[in-house]
Amino acid sequence: MPRLRILAAALAVCLAPPQVDATPMGSLHCNNALGQANNLNQAVTVTGVVTVGTGTFASSWTEVYLQDPTGAINLYKNSPTTTFALGDSFTVVGTIIQYRGLTEISPTSWTRHASGAVQPEPTTLTCAQVAGQFGTDYCEPQESMLIRLERVSLDGRWPGGPMTLYDETGTCMLYIDWDTDVNELPGPMGNFDIVGVLKQYGAYAAPWINGYEIIPRSASDVVERPGPKLLAGPAFTQISPNDVVVTWTTDVPSSSKVDYGTTTDYEFGTVYDSSPVTEHLVTLTGLEPAIPYLARITSSDANGDLILAHRPFMGGSRSSGEILACFNKSVDPSVAIGEIAVGGSDLAAILIDRVNAAEHSIDVAIYSFDLAGPADALIAAHQRGVHIRFVTDYRSPTSPQVQRLINAGIRVIDDTYGALNNDAGEMHHKFWVFDHRYDDDPQNDWVLTGSWNVTQGGTYTDAQNIVLVQDEALAQIYTMEIDELWGSTGNVPDQAKSRFSHLKRNDTPKTLRVGGRDVRVYFGPSDQTMSTLTSRIYEATASAHFSILSFTRTDVEGALKNLYMNVPGPVRGVFDSGQSGQTIYQQMKGVGGDAPWNPAADVWLDQEPGFNHHKYMILDAHRIDGRPTVITGSSNWSNSADESNDENMIYIEDFNLANLFYQEFAARYHAAGGSQDLSASTPELAGFQSSPVRIFPNPIRERVHLRLPSPGRGAIELTLHDAAGRRIAARRIESPAAPEISWEIDAISSGIYFLRIESPGRTERRVLTIVR
Repeated sequence: MPRLRILAAALAVCLAPPQVDATPMGSLHCNNALGQANNLNQAVTVTGVVTVGTGTFASSWTEVYLQDPTGAINLYKNSPTTTFALGDSFTVVGTIIQYRGLTEISPTSWTRHASGAVQPEPTTLTCAQVAGQFGTDYCEPQESMLIRLERVSLDGRWPGGPMTLYDETGTCMLYIDWDTDVNELPGPMGNFDIVGVLKQYGAYAAPWINGYEIIPRSASDVVERPGPKLLAGPAFTQISPNDVVVTWTTDVPSSSKVDYGTTTDYEFGTVYDSSPVTEHLVTLTGLEPAIPYLARITSSDANGDLILAHRPFMGGSRSSGEILACFNKSVDPSVAIGEIAVGGSDLAAILIDRVNAAEHSIDVAIYSFDLAGPADALIAAHQRGVHIRFVTDYRSPTSPQVQRLINAGIRVIDDTYGALNNDAGEMHHKFWVFDHRYDDDPQNDWVLTGSWNVTQGGTYTDAQNIVLVQDEALAQIYTMEIDELWGSTGNVPDQAKSRFSHLKRNDTPKTLRVGGRDVRVYFGPSDQTMSTLTSRIYEATASAHFSILSFTRTDVEGALKNLYMNVPGPVRGVFDSGQSGQTIYQQMKGVGGDAPWNPAADVWLDQEPGFNHHKYMILDAHRIDGRPTVITGSSNWSNSADESNDENMIYIEDFNLANLFYQEFAARYHAAGGSQDLSASTPELAGFQSSPVRIFPNPIRERVHLRLPSPGRGAIELTLHDAAGRRIAARRIESPAAPEISWEIDAISSGIYFLRIESPGRTERRVLTIVR
C-alpha cells in the first residue's frame, strides 16, 4: 500500500470521533503572486496529528504544527493555551493569519481526540525544492510539513543563526531554534540527513515567495552518515588566472576527487587521486580568468563518502590588484607603520575622476545619491557611449540628481522594480564597478566600495571610508550582484527576473586573490553576512578595532566578548553618538544592558559633527605572522542588514591596508575621547622596534643595510616576506666579518614587507618599506 494511504488510514482510525468537516491543510497554502494567502482572515477547521508540540520551539506562546495526509499548518497564539503533545490528534477551529510569509491558524477552539497517533513519514525533498517551494501556481505544497533532506553538508557556524545546507541540487537554509536540544549537538562534520518542519521566514512585508528553511525539532532529527568527516575546508587557494588549488582535511585517510565546471553538470571534468590521505590537495587547471565555477568535492573510504556539492569558486585575475583606501576625515600618522593613510579626501572628486576615466561600462548600486558633480560626470559618460546601469533605493529617485540621470536617458531601477520586488528591505549598497562589461582588458576593471553615500552630508560632514580595487575577478563578483538586481546581464533590466532582498540567491564565489591578498566578498541578505562576520571574529588571535554607525547584533557582540576575554590584545570601538542608549554600546561600556562587560571595553561615542557612518572592523591589525584583516562595506551590524537589506561586505587580508584603517581609527578614537596611546599598544609587534640589529634606511629604494651586534658568530639567513606571508626573496651570509652588511633588493614592487633575520640563537622580524 502506498505510504500516503497508510498514513491516511492511520489518521482515520485516530481521528474517527467525532466526525467533522475539516479543511484539507494542503489547500491552505495557495497564494497570490506576491505570496499573500488566498484565504487570509477566513475561519477554518482542520484535523491532524501534532508533529511539533508545545514548548518545542517556544514556551511563552503557542507555536505547534499539525499535519494531515494533504499538508500541515502552524498554530500560533500569543499565550499558551493547552498542551499539544507530539502524536496527539486534534481538531482545531481558527482564523487564517500570516507572518513573514508563513500561513498559520490563530486557534479559537480545539478538541483533543487521542494520543500516540502514528507520526507522518517525513517527505524527502532536495535543497532546490526547499529553496524553490513557491511554485508557478503560487502554492507552497510542503510548507509546515515534516520533511527530510538527505546527504547534505553544512556551511556556517553551528549553531549560530541561519546556516547554508548544500546538496547536489543547490543550497537551502537551516535554522536551529534555541529552545531545542539541537543547539547542544556538535556540528555535523560529514554528510548527514536532517528531519524538520519546512518553515517560511521571509521579509516583514510581501512579496513572500522565498525565505524557506528547515527547522529540526530535536537532536534525533540530525543523523550523520558513515564516511569521512570534514575537519577543515574546503578552501580555494593558490588562485591564479588558470589554476585553483582545492584543499580540505578529513578525519581518516580517504580518496580525493573534485568535479568542476560552470554548471552542476561539472562539464570541465574530474580530478581524482585514489591515495588515502587526510590532507587533501587537488589542482584544477584549464580555468578562464575571473570566471565563476562550481565544484563537487568527494572523499571516500570503506565506510562511505563525504560529498561537498555545489561549491562556488572563481578563476584568478590578470589585474594589478592595486588597492587604494581613502578617508574623508583626518587620520593619525603617528601610528603609521610604513605608508601614511590618505585623510581629508574629497570623495566626490575621486569618484568623478573614476567616472571620467571609464570607457565601456559603469554599474552602480547606491542607497542615496544627490550630488551634482557625480551626476554631471555620469551624464557625460552616458553621452560618450559608456553603458550605465544604475540601481538605487526606492526613496532615491525623488532626488533631483537621480531624476537628472533618468531625464538624460540613463536607465535607473530601484527595489520596487518588477512585480515581485516590494521594498522588502533597503537597497543599502554603496558600490561602483567600472569597465568590466563590454571590455576584455583586465587592467581597467575597478571596484569602489565602502560606507559612502553620494550626498552632501555623506560626503562633507559624515565620517566615511572607501576602497578602490583594480581587479577583474572582484569586478566580476560585484557585477553578478548587479545582474541579479537588474534581472539581466545586459543594459535592459528584466522585471520578471529582477531580484532584491530575500529574492536573491547565495550563488556568488566568496574567495579570491587580489594582488596576492586573500579577499572575501559577501552580499546580504542571501549570504548571512552577520554569521560570516561572527565566524571571522572568532578566528582572530589578537585584537579588534571598529568604527560603526549602527551595532545591535548580539552575536557579533558575543564574538567580540569572546575575543576580549581570551586574547592579550584589545577590543576598541567608536560608536555613532546615536548609539548611546543602545544595548550593545552600554554593555560593552559596562554601564547597562543585561550583561555589562567587566572590565569594560575601550569603546566611545563619536563627538564630531555628522554621523560616524563607518562600518569597518580591523582584526589583528599588527599581527604580522597572522591574518591582519580589514572588513568594510555598506553593512551595519544589525538585524535589518542581515535579514532584509541589500548589503555588501568585503574582507581584505593585508597588513598595509589594516594599518591605513588603523590610522583612521586612531583619529576617530581620540576625537571621541579615547586616551590610550595606540602607537604603543601593539603587543603583536613586540621585538620589532627594540633589537640589537639595526636596519637602515627604512623606507628603502634598492638596498637595505643591517648592523649586527656580534659579527662572525655563524651564518645569517635573511628572508623577505610580503604582507600575505609569502617568501619572495632570501639571502644567506656565511659568518660575516664586518658589523655591517647590505642586501640589494631589486625587482620587488613598492609596499610593506617583513624581513626575517635568523642568526645563531636568535630570530628577529622587522617591518621594511620599499618605495620605488
